[in-house]
Amino acid sequence: MSEKVEKTSTILVSDIVKTVFSFLIVAFFVIIMSLITVKELKGFSYGKVNTINISDTKEEVEKTLGKPTNVDGDYYEYYSRSYRDVVNGVKKIFGDSYTDDMQLSDVKNLLDESSENYKQQIDSLKTLKYDYICIKFDRREQVEWLVLDKEISLIEEPDKEIYWQNLFTDVIKPDESIDLIYQISYKDGSLYKFVIEKNFTPESKKFETDFILNKIFLPKTFQGVDYWGKEFSKSIKLTISED
Repeated sequence: MSEKVEKTSTILVSDIVKTVFSFLIVAFFVIIMSLITVKELKGFSYGKVNTINISDTKEEVEKTLGKPTNVDGDYYEYYSRSYRDVVNGVKKIFGDSYTDDMQLSDVKNLLDESSENYKQQIDSLKTLKYDYICIKFDRREQVEWLVLDKEISLIEEPDKEIYWQNLFTDVIKPDESIDLIYQISYKDGSLYKFVIEKNFTPESKKFETDFILNKIFLPKTFQGVDYWGKEFSKSIKLTISED
């Protein structure tokens, strides 16, 4: 009898341990997913913004991102939900000194290095960040360029380190005149997509033939200054194809 009771007790304890362990695992993933969801709600997804293409219409943009926060002529502007948190945070830090007619860019003017609260204000401001999207439309009301600016700081200069850059397409026809679309991705999750050269027509005299690969290439160096004033440069071999 005692052996049966002991065996039953062991089974019950084992079942309880398994149940508690399973519950903890589920709870852990729920917490992780909640944190990811909260961050996603407050910021913009690189992957989602990157689905917008040059020459997309306003309707196509709004289908992806919704209505813009602000429309300024040919520009659509989107501010992440964390933008409101930033504004409220600034009001909390500076009180009545920050008035409704002021811009967030005016915050630096409110800082006083001689103030005893200066360091505390700086530390608080460093925690306030938001995302921003700007889309420029051309005369046809199609996307001309777009920018995703991640985690904008009110007091820190943007550190836009390039992670990846390339042409949107590097295969062109020998007699084709096209707009070359360039894309730059940054380590902080920012994005800059634009037309780097309009009506580009390849010059046949500059073609190079790779007899091993049996392909024709056109070497070309692309360089310029990005949205944040950072210089970029990359040499790319365009593939010339009749297909």
